[in-house]
Amino acid sequence: MEHIASQSALPHQNKDAEYLSAYEWNLQQAFDAVGKEKKNWKTPDSPSIKLWFSKDGDFGTRICNFMNWKYEMDADGSLQIKPGIYTMAGCPEPLMELQKWASDLLSRKFHYTLTTAIANVPPHLQLRFADGSRWELKGEPTSKTK
Repeated sequence: MEHIASQSALPHQNKDAEYLSAYEWNLQQAFDAVGKEKKNWKTPDSPSIKLWFSKDGDFGTRICNFMNWKYEMDADGSLQIKPGIYTMAGCPEPLMELQKWASDLLSRKFHYTLTTAIANVPPHLQLRFADGSRWELKGEPTSKTK
């Protein structure tokens, strides 16, 4: 598998941003700081956690409310996160807890590893957070890139 994320300069960052924006990223697994799989990231009533990115530095998700942030790519394979916009609808408590967990992680700088699709294997995105936890996401083409 080709690893796109690199410690090089702007051209690779532009390529990563373009690739990230071509897919909707679906959370497949979440792990805590010691590598134990976190099972409670999905509730029976919750939608799956999906992230989207734009080439212009926006990214977001919707769990209960829409949450959007701004990002900048660093040469070390990390995303610097800037405050964004949230909707504020009331939701059932399990969804609000899930949203808070996701928002707390996604609102800070995190590292990423991006692997391109090969043959029938979809692209893969790994996010590594400051607290040591990580997410594993699978890419699905957006309606524009299908």
